[in-house]
Amino acid sequence: VLDAGARLLVTVPGPVPDGGDGYVSPAHPKFDRVWGLIAEAGVPMVLHAGLSGVAHYGSFWRTTDPGAGSSGGFEGFKHASFPLVAFADRGISDTLASMVCHGLLTRFPALRIASIENGAMWVPDLLRNLAAAYGKMPFAFEEHPVEQFRRQVWISPYYEDDMARLRDAVGIDRLMFGSDFPHTEGLADPCAFVKDIPEFDAAETEAVMRTNVLEFLGLA
Repeated sequence: VLDAGARLLVTVPGPVPDGGDGYVSPAHPKFDRVWGLIAEAGVPMVLHAGLSGVAHYGSFWRTTDPGAGSSGGFEGFKHASFPLVAFADRGISDTLASMVCHGLLTRFPALRIASIENGAMWVPDLLRNLAAAYGKMPFAFEEHPVEQFRRQVWISPYYEDDMARLRDAVGIDRLMFGSDFPHTEGLADPCAFVKDIPEFDAAETEAVMRTNVLEFLGLA
């Protein structure tokens, strides 16, 4: 893929099938050769929303009400309430947690990772948990986990996300505008996203709408 001139690599968040019913972390050392090639090539990696292997969690919360949708099944543009509340963010959050906690970002500090079409309001909670883990067991990390995240992870929020809070969490230089219209999380007029960040000054707005994605892609 790299020899063919790939400028961007895309995968879905979640654990990696390991044969049979087993799974392993994407940060497992068995994949280090692949991650090393990606880092050496300077090609960024996108974690795009998709089947992340966590939907089965809903089967642990069965109910007699078929409309409650504990299984996380999909129908048209509908989404059951329980999966949305309980584990919609688990795939992306757990994947990035594994990349930090299992040492991937420390082993390959040149890796650039972006979360695309996963929303972003899970980010402050993840960073809080990483900071708490570091406070309790700093020996488990070669460097501060939050610093790893802020150095190597870019985030593309939904338009309804709290951008000011996210700016405080990861820094203005790690937020990227994105749109997937006509999917439901996109705006019919994508550039109307700027109306949702009135508290950002001109430089911050340009960073979110343009500059940060150029940096992520290695074009800045």
